Amino acid sequence: FDAGLDFPDMQARMPILFRYAPHAAQPIDFETTVSSTSAKAMGRALGRSSTSIVSTPDGQALRIAGAGDVAGGRFDVRSTVDFTRDRYSVLARIAEASFDPLRDPTAPKTASGGGKVTARLERDGPMGGTEAAAAARTGTLDIALRDARLASTPIAMRVLQLTQLMLPLNSSLHETEAHMTIKGSTADIESVRLSSGTLNLSGSGTMDIPSLAVAMRLWAKGTVPVLSDLIGGVTGAIFAIDVEGTLTEPQVSIAPLPGIIDEPTVTVPLPESAQRGGTPTAPPQPSVAAAAKVAPELRSGR
Repeated sequence: FDAGLDFPDMQARMPILFRYAPHAAQPIDFETTVSSTSAKAMGRALGRSSTSIVSTPDGQALRIAGAGDVAGGRFDVRSTVDFTRDRYSVLARIAEASFDPLRDPTAPKTASGGGKVTARLERDGPMGGTEAAAAARTGTLDIALRDARLASTPIAMRVLQLTQLMLPLNSSLHETEAHMTIKGSTADIESVRLSSGTLNLSGSGTMDIPSLAVAMRLWAKGTVPVLSDLIGGVTGAIFAIDVEGTLTEPQVSIAPLPGIIDEPTVTVPLPESAQRGGTPTAPPQPSVAAAAKVAPELRSGR
């Protein structure tokens, strides 16, 4: 089966038990445990991990359960791959992992540190690489990041600082929380919160997953008791902050009269060939994370 992920470098042991008895009540018995001391997945280094893959009693599905070390934290995954229905479901979690090596494993290490990330992803839907299969997959993502230097304070936040009568801002936002629902290749950002020592930004929006194109509207509120509540209620009716572009190259601007001005919408970046005047190519389809598909020979028992 194809797990949907490439592991170009792995040091592991993988004993396999496989039995096929076509006339037995339990025709297929498959079991393996992958015990790895090190591995790479999607360019990210994994530490020690152990993953079990076991067939169900009727031989029509696989159950996958694994856990291990990643970026100084821990991960675990639970998945069921149903070959009869041609569907999969997956629950993946990360706890207290360093943000910088997960965001960009090739970036040089800095003394400032990238903070710790905790996340939970649930996804299920049909297997396969067709557009229809990708569009039918649904899920949720919850992510929390703390003690991280996310971005230098832009001019828009300086404006909010003066309006909110807040103390000077830190040099960066240091904490964020977000909850998203996923439908196909689109993530509906139902709630997001960014905070520094004296400023909270909260809002919602949409993200195109393959391109990371994002559109969000955020409202600011200071952390000075009473005063920030009073002034924040007024300024929230006057302007908000719109975030467009991509997660890697966001474009931040002030949205005057946010109750009247339409919220931003996602604009998917053109492929490089189209930007150069060539023939546009379709955006890449998201890979099937933790999904699997069995070869015809195994499906039929040959």
